[in-house]
Formats: sequence, structure tokens, C-alpha cells
Amino acid sequence: LKRLHCDHWKGCMLCDGHEHEFDHDQTNVCLDYFRSHNQKVRDAVKVDQLLEFHLSESWEPLCGFLGKPIPTNEPFPHVNSGTSFMIAYYVTRTIILLYYACCAIPVYYIFRKWIIPLG
Repeated sequence: LKRLHCDHWKGCMLCDGHEHEFDHDQTNVCLDYFRSHNQKVRDAVKVDQLLEFHLSESWEPLCGFLGKPIPTNEPFPHVNSGTSFMIAYYVTRTIILLYYACCAIPVYYIFRKWIIPLG
């Protein structure tokens, strides 16, 4: 069994945004939906207005498609690397926890000091 988080498969009818155990057949259903969606995009968009490329191909196909020169002193961005994702995750989680702590603690003390004595 593969463990998949359904945020990556929202179009799949089997997925409801929660974590599930998927067996091989269910995973294939989701992959078939993904491939079907991509084919619908290919069918709907004119060939000269659609670019399909792998990020490992770097600037060449993208710049060629856009008719722009290839940047010589600019590395190709790799924003979704595993490391940058984990850093963004932990920073976001820390900010959210700090936000709730800053809001919850004052509310608790206000409630405890002013509301409870009234009751």
C-alpha cells in the first residue's frame, strides 16, 4: 500500500482531502484522472500556445517558447526542492503557533480576570 495525501489528487473522485491508504488499483484511478486531465488540456489548447517540459530541462524550452533570451547569469529556480519546502513548512508552522499563542494567552487572562469573577 502507498500512503498518499489527497491534496495532490483533488480531482480524483476517491479523494476527499484527507490521508488514506491507497491500494494499487485506487492509485491507478487517480493517475488515470491526472493523465486524462492533462490530455484534456492538450486537446483544448493550440499546440503553438502550449508548453510541456520537465523542470530538469532548465531555461532552454521555456525561453524558446516565450521568445526570450536564456539568462546567462541567473540560475534556474528550484523553489519546490524538498529542503526549501521543509523550511517553508516549519517557518509557517512557527508563525502560526506564535500567532495563536499571542492571541490565546491574552484572551485567557482577560477571560479569567474579568469574565469568571462576574459569574
